[in-house]
Amino acid sequence: MNKNFCKRLHFLYEDVRFLIRYICKSRFSCTFTAGGIRYSTVNSHTGHEVEVAYKEEGEYVGDIVIPSTVTYFGITCRVKYLGGDVFADCRSLTSVVIPDSVTEIREEAFTGCRGLTSVSIGHSVTRIAKRAFRDCTSLASVVIPDSVTIIGWEAFANCASLTSVVIPDSVKEIEWKAFADCKALASVSIPNSVTSIGEEAFTDCSSLTSVAIPDSITIIEYRAFADCTSLASVSIPDSVGIIGWGVFAGCTSLVPVSIPDSVRLIGWDAFRDCSSLTSIRIPRSTRTVGDDAFSGCTSLRDVFVVWPKPPDADELFQKRALPFRSKMTLHVPAGTSALYRVADGWNSFGTIVEE
Repeated sequence: MNKNFCKRLHFLYEDVRFLIRYICKSRFSCTFTAGGIRYSTVNSHTGHEVEVAYKEEGEYVGDIVIPSTVTYFGITCRVKYLGGDVFADCRSLTSVVIPDSVTEIREEAFTGCRGLTSVSIGHSVTRIAKRAFRDCTSLASVVIPDSVTIIGWEAFANCASLTSVVIPDSVKEIEWKAFADCKALASVSIPNSVTSIGEEAFTDCSSLTSVAIPDSITIIEYRAFADCTSLASVSIPDSVGIIGWGVFAGCTSLVPVSIPDSVRLIGWDAFRDCSSLTSIRIPRSTRTVGDDAFSGCTSLRDVFVVWPKPPDADELFQKRALPFRSKMTLHVPAGTSALYRVADGWNSFGTIVEE
């Protein structure tokens, strides 16, 4: 091989490297494959950053270990993201190790990976985007690192084999349906850092037996724990002002629940069809008990109230909020039973006794 040819080849190599460096630092991107994993360059002020990209031919299978850096034409690039849909529907993918260099798992990254049994999430991930692990039906457990602040929409929805999840105290938001339909989920610990539990976040987690809501929560959103048919006990802190629409509807194993004095509103259908619920205490702070709030609570026999003077029952109880009062015993403060016996709405209780 003559020297001129080698020289031209060297210059060509350097030109290619220059072009790649330019692309990495520009708004353009390029894709390449290394170690069986496809990458795409991303625009950043530092350059030399890539995301793991969707594999256009074939699919990812078996056990995947994603490196923290990858070298392409002599340029070392940091692996920063898992791209949207990157592993979607890779049904033969069994395990993934995500390095500490990754900061975000993007939308639907692992959705439909029905063979995925194990995932190790690096300690730099701050957000698990919506549907990231939805329908990963073989995933049995997951440890969310203490760098994560948001668990996105349906992030783990329908992970039917998921039995336990550790949510660190870095998490602030558990979004809509984040763990919905996780039918094997038996326990979950929600830390005090969480300020928002989204609508239907744990709906239809039919193996969940107990839950302690942290005192950082002020509103329990729409159907957050609905149809958790094994849920027998729940701890509601005195930070909660609103129990939203259908929050515990269909929780057929739920027995006496203590509603704290902070609660102003018990929403529509809040405890509907809680057929094991035997007693409730309505706090003095409560202004409204919504439509059908306790409808279908066929075992409910004792209602405790603390008002020294009965409030207007028509204003307090909306339509069918507390049906079948004639079969219930109303427990009232000492010396007030005479007032309740003549008050409209209150006098419909079968029995009124003083505490």
